[in-house]
Amino acid sequence: MRSTAETVAARSFRLFGAASPVDNTSVKTFSAISRPPVLRRGHPRRGHQLGVSARFATVIVVLALCLAAVGATGISAVHSTHGSLERIYSDNVVTTRHIADLGTRIDAAEETILYALLTIDPAGRHRLAARVTSSLIPNIAQRVATVSKLVSDSAVQRIASKQLSAAFVAFTRAWSVSAPADGTFAARSARAKKLASLLDRMSGYQAALFGTEGAEARTRATNAARDYSENVQLLVAIVIGGLLVTILVVLWLIRSVLPRLLAYSRFAERMVAGDYSGRLEPRGRDEIARLGQTLEEVARRRRSEDDYDRAQTEFSNALQVAGDEAEARALLQRYLERSIPNAHVVVLNRNEGQEWLTAVTPLADDSTLHAALEAAAPRACLSIRNGAQHSEDPGSEHLVTCEICSREPGLSTCTPLLVGGEVMGAVLVAHLSQLDDDSRRRIRESVRQAAPVMANLRNLARSQSRAATDALTGLANRRALEDTIKRMVAQAHRAELPLAALMLDLDHFKQINDDFGHAKGDEILAAFGAQLEDVLRAGDFAARYGGEEFMVLLPGTGAEGALVLAERLRVAVHAIRVNGLDRKITASVGVAVLGEHALDAEGLERAADRALYVAKAGGRDRVQLVADETPAVAGA
Repeated sequence: MRSTAETVAARSFRLFGAASPVDNTSVKTFSAISRPPVLRRGHPRRGHQLGVSARFATVIVVLALCLAAVGATGISAVHSTHGSLERIYSDNVVTTRHIADLGTRIDAAEETILYALLTIDPAGRHRLAARVTSSLIPNIAQRVATVSKLVSDSAVQRIASKQLSAAFVAFTRAWSVSAPADGTFAARSARAKKLASLLDRMSGYQAALFGTEGAEARTRATNAARDYSENVQLLVAIVIGGLLVTILVVLWLIRSVLPRLLAYSRFAERMVAGDYSGRLEPRGRDEIARLGQTLEEVARRRRSEDDYDRAQTEFSNALQVAGDEAEARALLQRYLERSIPNAHVVVLNRNEGQEWLTAVTPLADDSTLHAALEAAAPRACLSIRNGAQHSEDPGSEHLVTCEICSREPGLSTCTPLLVGGEVMGAVLVAHLSQLDDDSRRRIRESVRQAAPVMANLRNLARSQSRAATDALTGLANRRALEDTIKRMVAQAHRAELPLAALMLDLDHFKQINDDFGHAKGDEILAAFGAQLEDVLRAGDFAARYGGEEFMVLLPGTGAEGALVLAERLRVAVHAIRVNGLDRKITASVGVAVLGEHALDAEGLERAADRALYVAKAGGRDRVQLVADETPAVAGA
């Protein structure tokens, strides 16, 4: 059976929708109701600690027990006081009534006995005597027995009751000694006096009982009032104690819950405002601690995402301003090596004909990729073959092994450069440890961003090259020459260095076209362009000026050096051979130097052309420096 407190507590729990306090599943029920789904992280155990739900359940249990105790105490006190008062009233009324009735019976018996003994009528005496014997004495005996039972609780009353009983026994013996109606008047008078004395004694005992009964009633009332006062004091003490316990429990709950809730609330407000720089240090292992851990995890992930987005945005912006494909490849390499610890990045490129694979970023001298990429076909790279990211782990057995990645001594991840469904190459990342999801994502998205930019830069370079290249000779065209000569003249002025210009013209080229056809003329032009590239130095520039005329710019070269190189070119033209053409190919060359013969690009071009005219007029197949030393100025 449950106690009253347990019953009240159980009803309180049922009222709040939880299990009873004696049910072991109460805390689990509260935790199941209030526990939010959170991302669990590893934390050291700090021992047993009540959860928030369990704390609220504890408060409810304590309050319920306090209320139950107060209620039970109050009910018990009231019930006890009520019972005492009821007993006092009932006992007092009943006992007093019986004692009073006994007195009335004694008085009636005394009066009847006096009449029965002192009347002169014999018949009346016998009739009254018979009444006393048959009715009054049995009634008095019954009342004496009843009073004796009712007043048996008090020692004083028990004594008075015994005395009353003894006096009644003496009275009945005295009455039954002889016929009360017989004898002389004097004898009857003496008998009446004796019986009256015994009845008076009984009346005295009855009066004493009546008095002691009142005193006993007052004593009981005093005791009941004292008990009531004590119960009230106990009730007040329990109420005060319950309030103190409740205040302490609430303070404990506030101290353990409220500061953390406020801190987490402020942290959440900063997160809503976009500030994820703060840090939380959740304490405990309850639901609020798990809430703090969840907020910190969300902030950490958001900080990581923000850092990732900033880095990707910076990388994307840098890609947009890359000048050419080589710069974009170098940028991709630096970004991945900076973002992934202990990583080495190599960009692999497919050639135009898609026949082989080459590394277009620098390789270390001892890199195993030198041997792996020797005449490597694109299909040798599984990433290019499958069009998907591929990872190699020397500690794992693969069904199909990449011929290139498998040469790396450690772990590697290869990602294809996909543009419009076409693979233009791959990015190979060698790393010492396994990549996490963020690193794989960074590689994948960075390569995805870089691929179209690199493709656009490649296409742009092709378009620019085609726009600035003569299709027949492979040299720069007239348009590229105009841009280049202006740039070289400006550089020569800044560096205060000479710049020589050679104007070349194939001799009798029109006659060759007329005699052998334009096809043979085109072959001669193509061969002449090849000869120019073979003879010129790395920093020299050659362009087809128009028709059979060509122009060469020699930076940092004065007149003497320009004449030497011009003569070398003139001799090299003699070596040109074309099938079906038995005529010797020759060229005339005019030489001019910036600063000596011209001051600007236009003047330099005219001076070289003038020198070429002099060379042709002088018999062709010769080199001619500008004859006069007066600089040719534009517009002169």
